[in-house]
Amino acid sequence: LEEVLSMTGRLPFWHALLTEGLPREPLLGYGFMRISYGEYFQSVHTYAAQMAHNTFIQVLMNLGLVGFAIVMLQLGFTIRAFGQAPSPQLRLLGVGLLIPILINSFTEFGIFGMTNYGILFYQFLICFGSLRFHALLTPREQQWLLRRRPELAVA
Repeated sequence: LEEVLSMTGRLPFWHALLTEGLPREPLLGYGFMRISYGEYFQSVHTYAAQMAHNTFIQVLMNLGLVGFAIVMLQLGFTIRAFGQAPSPQLRLLGVGLLIPILINSFTEFGIFGMTNYGILFYQFLICFGSLRFHALLTPREQQWLLRRRPELAVA
């Protein structure tokens, strides 16, 4: 039961990463796909591992506080884009797609990884959130349309 409550040993490992690993390289982290300068991070109180099993802690260890701030800004802008979607269906779709990614990110290294396609899905969400449909044409677009398709001109 204790193993289940500690998420199979992840909670002590995360604590060790944040208290022992992060203070060594707080600003820029250890580099891409690294949580330590050795092949594994190992603390006195935890097991040895190559990744954090938490996307947010992994980003913090890889990119430091600077990279973590950039990732949090990106996540905030993505959530804001879905919150400002023109229809309630698009807002619900955004929430429905983003919640599983966030849940997975808390327990696994979900957005990056060698065989994990989560980053492509997250990029799809960013693209989807940035799309906007504008029913009205700008004056420049109207001129272009008039030159290319004069039969569509409105009197």
